[in-house]
Amino acid sequence: MIHSIVKHHIKTNIRTIMPNRITSLLYLLVLATTISSVQSRLSLACFKCPTSDDYSPECIDAISPPWPICLLHSADYFVDSAIDSATRCCLEDGDLSECKCPKKDTAKFLNKIGDYCKGVEICTMEKMVNMKNENPSASVE
Repeated sequence: MIHSIVKHHIKTNIRTIMPNRITSLLYLLVLATTISSVQSRLSLACFKCPTSDDYSPECIDAISPPWPICLLHSADYFVDSAIDSATRCCLEDGDLSECKCPKKDTAKFLNKIGDYCKGVEICTMEKMVNMKNENPSASVE
């Protein structure tokens, strides 16, 4: 008798719980789809990494950290930081002893540092051109 009551109680609860969970999952799915479509339609700037008219997309793409970290600073900040880090991490001889990156010895870092350094080189040239254009009388070396 007790066994049949418990069994009936479990079946009743499962029937009421399952539709609620399915409804909740469907609600979350619709909400996620709506948010992503609104973001793509409105092109909300708060969800995009910063860019700058002073630098090419090749430069910005190479030196910008991934989203959402890129939202923390401006493109100029990331360019300046990349140029500074290149003095330690982008040496011709491949010496990374001065590089401050905590992951400098990992395979992922070593696979990407070459592209990063090429991007920093582009950014450095563009920054020099921008500085020369801002102050034509100054000599930029």
